[in-house]
Amino acid sequence: MNRTLPEGNGHHQKPLVVGCLETMVGYCVNVRDMGKLAFFTLRSQTSSFQVVCIAKSVIDELRSIDEYSLIEVTGVVQEKQRRREQDRLELELNAKTLSRVGRDVFHSSRLANDSTSAQEIFKRLEPIVQQARLTSATRKVLDAWAITEFPPPTALAFPDMQALAGLGRTDDSPKRYCPHPPFHIYSRLLAAGGLYRFAFFSTTASGWQLLHIAVCRPDSGEMAAILDELADVIFSDDVDGRRPKDGGPIAGKLAIGGVQPVEPIDAHLVAPWQPTECWGSAGMQLDVDAVLTDRDRQLSAGFGLSERQIFYRNGAAVAHSSVVTQDFIEMERAATTLGDTAYSAAAWRRIFHAGVPQPIPRMGMLTLVIDGLPDNACAAARGHGETQLRAALAPSVDLATSDAFNRVRAAHVAQLAEAEQLRVELEILRGHAPDLGDITSPMALEAALQIIELVLPAYNLPLDLVHRLLDLCRRIHPDWRIERPVDLFQMLWTLVGSASVKSVLDSSSSAIESIHRLIEHRIISDKRQLLYLYPAVPPAIDRLLRDLTGDERTMFIVQLRTLLAQRPTLFSTAVQTLAASGEHREGRSQEAVEGLFRSVEAGIATPLLVQMTSDLGNDYGSLKQLQHALRKTGEAVFPNEPRQPAEVTAAFVDACPRHIVDSLLRAGLSSSDELGREILYYLYRPVTMDYAMFRDMLNQLSDRTHDWMSWGIIGHGEFWNATLRCYEYCLDRGMGQVGKVRLYWSKNVGSFFAKSTAGICTDINVELFNRPDHYHLNIVDADDGRAVGNVQLYRNEGFGGRFLMVRGINPIQGFCVNYGVDQLVGCIFHAICDLAAFGGFSEVRLCEQNGLWNSDSSRAEVRACLKRICAEMPLKLMERVFHLYDYYGRALNVNAYYKIWEPSSGVSMSPVSKDRKKG
Repeated sequence: MNRTLPEGNGHHQKPLVVGCLETMVGYCVNVRDMGKLAFFTLRSQTSSFQVVCIAKSVIDELRSIDEYSLIEVTGVVQEKQRRREQDRLELELNAKTLSRVGRDVFHSSRLANDSTSAQEIFKRLEPIVQQARLTSATRKVLDAWAITEFPPPTALAFPDMQALAGLGRTDDSPKRYCPHPPFHIYSRLLAAGGLYRFAFFSTTASGWQLLHIAVCRPDSGEMAAILDELADVIFSDDVDGRRPKDGGPIAGKLAIGGVQPVEPIDAHLVAPWQPTECWGSAGMQLDVDAVLTDRDRQLSAGFGLSERQIFYRNGAAVAHSSVVTQDFIEMERAATTLGDTAYSAAAWRRIFHAGVPQPIPRMGMLTLVIDGLPDNACAAARGHGETQLRAALAPSVDLATSDAFNRVRAAHVAQLAEAEQLRVELEILRGHAPDLGDITSPMALEAALQIIELVLPAYNLPLDLVHRLLDLCRRIHPDWRIERPVDLFQMLWTLVGSASVKSVLDSSSSAIESIHRLIEHRIISDKRQLLYLYPAVPPAIDRLLRDLTGDERTMFIVQLRTLLAQRPTLFSTAVQTLAASGEHREGRSQEAVEGLFRSVEAGIATPLLVQMTSDLGNDYGSLKQLQHALRKTGEAVFPNEPRQPAEVTAAFVDACPRHIVDSLLRAGLSSSDELGREILYYLYRPVTMDYAMFRDMLNQLSDRTHDWMSWGIIGHGEFWNATLRCYEYCLDRGMGQVGKVRLYWSKNVGSFFAKSTAGICTDINVELFNRPDHYHLNIVDADDGRAVGNVQLYRNEGFGGRFLMVRGINPIQGFCVNYGVDQLVGCIFHAICDLAAFGGFSEVRLCEQNGLWNSDSSRAEVRACLKRICAEMPLKLMERVFHLYDYYGRALNVNAYYKIWEPSSGVSMSPVSKDRKKG
């Protein structure tokens, strides 16, 4: 179950800027048509945003769209008109275009008599046909230039992909002049094996198709000629009629074909590319020297950049070309820095030393967008001016602006939400009450509640708490009168199903009145913010406001609104820290709040750590050192070893620079249990409890590391990092960056809170944590140094012997959005299969989905990935009902599973030992 907004430090969405053009995707609700002016709310699972329509064409389009349709809106961000000067600055979107997306497009495109003509069918298939024709025409050009088509790097085995990504990570420059680091390293590997002219197709996250071409020792002007020929085909109206130009590609093919001679590294540059008639004046040649820097001459894995060019069409980057040469000294350094991955380092040294006696020749590499509708690649950049052109000097894997990538990603998230709504409707509501009426149409709120009342008791949603919650929601949203039953059920499940919200609703009448005051002050402006309102918060805010008057009080209210909107998971802890400090009573409230805000930006909200950051003031260098020490402490906290709070503090002191250690000694904190608790809270960043609840829960826990030790195994395999005691994998983030993820198997007291990091329903289930057959595999972002999720494992006996049951693959929402979920799930399965192979288990099983309980994952992105993985696998019945846990007295069981590994299965996700033998 997912009870969290997609918020996490380091993974939040970029802030909106007034005057910028933005594209958003969501549901169209609360439409107000005033004739020449119209408003509506664009709502998704995680946010709401007001949209104003002024243009007549936009208003007409809005009138043709049914309320609650899934739509895409493009517009300019502007300030919302404020009633009073002291009111908080809020933003809205001035819509320029809007259109349906997802399932609503199909419904709206049907004829009135619900019939579809052959012309309409062809219109929908036309982009697919055009793409196929372009691909075919492109292959003809490749054949004419004697370029061999090869499988993309994604076709490699899992360990080889990790080796590629590991080499791509050796360059510490955050922005590379290569769109996709593994592609460049993959190209060099093929060249090392003697393949000198090759190409392959790949597909980006946004759905565009890219063509990657590599040519060793290109002749002067050859790469430009290849690009010219491909552009002539791609952007021509007569795709099938294009043929190689006389004397162009054929001559180049004859000159380059045959065995490549062994010669020193060629130092000449590719001749400048000139615009052709096909591209017209829109084409442009950049000054290569102006974009080269010393750092760029040492690209990843020790290859120096000789030349780099980016080509534009209508203001958008549509092609990227570079020429690289090899540096053996840098290659040795790159292989050495691979650390403990012994096989990878040895293999790459062997390839580039024993296997390739001569340096890899100069290699020209070209990446080109192959898209039937070139305007798609150019729309994002059109109208943005010279600034946008310069920004494209660091092209992403999409060879366009990051706005285009974010737009497609938002549409993907919205469509996942739509699929989730359909699943709730079919599998959950109608599964319990098949005779329910219409649960997808908008209706009066009371009528919607009446329809789903029969289902609520099955999920422990008491009607009295439901009515109290709806009363609060009406105060927050006075205009909320219409809702769809399926959406109402999802909202009640998220809020009333939360232990913290239940405790707030069960509070005394005085506490409820305090919440009413927060609503009146608009500190709480959205019903979903109730998830982060814990019982101790309203009284604390009352005390703070009582001691403030006038403008100081107004400013403080605005700051609280901002804090809850931007950092909801830290809001409760930050407010209690401020209330306990006492500084607001001494006339220093503004200074205290500003210091607290600086700490919260760094992910710190607990008293002792806030005091430490406040003492550092504006010394950002020392603040970075403090954050580094905190994250370095995680390397001692995350492994499966007993760690009491005092030991955590000792590890932190060891990681701190001298001047911070001196301040700890002066304050008497060098062996403080309380400081150790706060560090654990920082590293695990639980989203379903504040620090007060965290501290109380920590006192109830006992160490369970012996549960893991009872397996009698230790970490093994190529991706086991013996120093950090975890599995470590590389993840290609796209946008030219490669990150790392660490998977720690652990059941120390800190590990209990990893489920709260993910925000799932078993986050406070101590009984489940104490079960000897239940284990944790915790996900840690190596770059951020903190927990980003959790995977749950169970050990049991089947007919074939011991098995591992995988359940609850739950990274935080922000990690799902910003990283490749398919890659992450592949790494998780590889680590678990490695544990099973070396632990003597007979198989690894993946738990069935199990309805609303989401036993496989609470993340729609992960569930979609698991569905793809298991598409060809049979769903098998358990030998006996398998008990997962109890939810408020209700036993939750699973009856079926997918077998994802067994010792003789030969499945590609099977672990590989250091000698490359299958486990």
